[in-house]
Amino acid sequence: MRHLIGLALFALGAALIWGALRRRNGIVAEQRRREAAGEPDPRPRLHPSLAVLGDVAPPLMIGALVVMALKLLFAYVMTGAERWFSPVDVAGFLFLLGAWSIWLVLKTRYRPFPPSVAPAVPVEEPVRRFDGGRGGAPI
Repeated sequence: MRHLIGLALFALGAALIWGALRRRNGIVAEQRRREAAGEPDPRPRLHPSLAVLGDVAPPLMIGALVVMALKLLFAYVMTGAERWFSPVDVAGFLFLLGAWSIWLVLKTRYRPFPPSVAPAVPVEEPVRRFDGGRGGAPI
């Protein structure tokens, strides 16, 4: 029971990594399929400022997470928090921070394709006859 929080955080971190890798693999497979079929890339090009933001933001956020993790470890050791949280709990939280960092990098590096739209089926309008001003009910 003592390590329950840490185990839940490990599971949550593993789910984050699994979801990020699954998303990335799907995007890479779709990209390869489109290249093999000779189809153009339907994704709109990013504005240069957004492209730079996507390149700069993840390292800054990961750096902030490293600082936060170091502060957490320092506080854990200095305050004697092992009375309430086991080392497994702290390791689970640190793993969750690392998993979120991986998720963030993969989310910003691989842009998804827009959903494919099925061709629209033309809808036929009902034929209307002149009925002498009685409402023009369709036939």
